Parts: sequence; C-alpha cells; structure tokens
Amino acid sequence: MGIADGQRRLRKIAQHLKVGTALADLDRRFIASALAHIADGEDAEAALGVKAKRGEKKGKNARKRKTISEMALAWIAAAKLPEEEGGLGLTLEEARAKIGENGLHAFGLTEETLKTYWAKKKARKTPNFHLED
Repeated sequence: MGIADGQRRLRKIAQHLKVGTALADLDRRFIASALAHIADGEDAEAALGVKAKRGEKKGKNARKRKTISEMALAWIAAAKLPEEEGGLGLTLEEARAKIGENGLHAFGLTEETLKTYWAKKKARKTPNFHLED
C-alpha cells in the first residue's frame, strides 16, 4: 500500500468517525492497532501507513505537481497521434513547443522540463489520463 492509499484510507476512516457511522471491521482493527503502536512509542506515520519513503513526497502540492505533469504528458501523447486517430499529428518537439513556455504555457512547465519528464516517465506516455480518488 502506497502513501496515497494510506492517506485515502485515513480520510475515509476520519469521515466515518466524524459523522458517526460504523467503521468496517477491518478499518476498526487497523485504527486500534495503529493507535496501540503509537501509544507504545512507535512512529505515528509508519503506524498509520502514511510515512513517506525516501524521495517520496506526500503533500498536496507534490500530488498537484504530479497530476499536472501527467496531464501534460497525456496531452503530448494525444497531440502526437495522427489526425485520423483524433490527434494533431505533431512531432514530440512540436508538441512540447506548443505547450511550453514559448507557446501556450498551458501547464506551467518549460519545454526542457517537459523533455525531461517525457524521457523519465515511460509509463505515462499515453493519451489516457485518470484522476486518483
């Protein structure tokens, strides 16, 4: 379970507690165990499943930046598709220039940043984009 999953789980549990609805048995056991570990002096973030791993960011701004970069890469992938497939038929360089700092600056990213993201994020080079819960 990643940090985003742990955060989602805690938000769900918090909402149930806030409105007074019953927790699922699994969530009740999880929160009871986590609180017992915290009371015994263990790290709270680790016990609750929200401790960031080395290099992992957990704040809202980091998630927002990740979402923006994924949207930009999805746009580039879609723009590279041939026109008969619904794309713009652009080259990679043309697509980056179109949304980079000298073009629309649509995602607030420079062409160089887009170039780096494209090179490093191989799994995200798809015209499909889905928001996390």
